[in-house]
Amino acid sequence: MLTATSPLPPRPAARRHRGQLWGALACGLVFVVLVVVAVVLLLAHVDPVPRAVQAPTPARPDQLVVGHCLKALPAADEIGAVVVVPCKSGHRAEVVATVELAGDDVATRPPSEDLATTVEQTCARVAVLGAPPDARYVAWVPSEDSWLRGDRRGLCLLTASTLVGSVLS
Repeated sequence: MLTATSPLPPRPAARRHRGQLWGALACGLVFVVLVVVAVVLLLAHVDPVPRAVQAPTPARPDQLVVGHCLKALPAADEIGAVVVVPCKSGHRAEVVATVELAGDDVATRPPSEDLATTVEQTCARVAVLGAPPDARYVAWVPSEDSWLRGDRRGLCLLTASTLVGSVLS
């Protein structure tokens, strides 16, 4: 037969361990959030390549500025990296204009065609004296990934079979 007894007092050690567990989880979560914020800030920080490079220098499109000369144009639609060269050496393209694109919403990127039209309109207004006869303009717009990182610049490049010296000077 069973008899009723008074309840046992709670074990203080068990409560202390649960509290320590929750504290450790909270600290871990704060640490993870700080690491993610730091990584995002590092990725969002874009240092432009100096305008006057002395040797071939790899660069991302979001690092390019007006006056950069590119050794070659990438064949693919998605431009990952290019090589900036001194303009006095032979090259295939030069950045002749940049366009600030409208769009504050990170998640809603305008269609590529609309962005390209905006940049192409700027390219059409750029007058480059002394451009070779086979020169043409190429418009670059931010990719979806670049747009998500905050890139809102389009680039207008003048390209030709061979360029020597800056077309802007």
